[in-house]
Amino acid sequence: MSQRRRLIRLRRRHIARRGLLYSLVLVAAILLLGGIGFWVLDPKVQSFSDGLWLAFTTAATVG
Repeated sequence: MSQRRRLIRLRRRHIARRGLLYSLVLVAAILLLGGIGFWVLDPKVQSFSDGLWLAFTTAATVG
């Protein structure tokens, strides 16, 4: 088996074992970036926490 295939297989196993943690970290990062985006780009958003709330509600309702 080639080295590349072995690495791919190991990575898949690692993701399968750590899938929930990986997913939660990814979702948290996306929400943080969305919160920053709302805060920076929307002049009506007064604070980062408001931007984070908008990112969360948008993700929860729109998907």
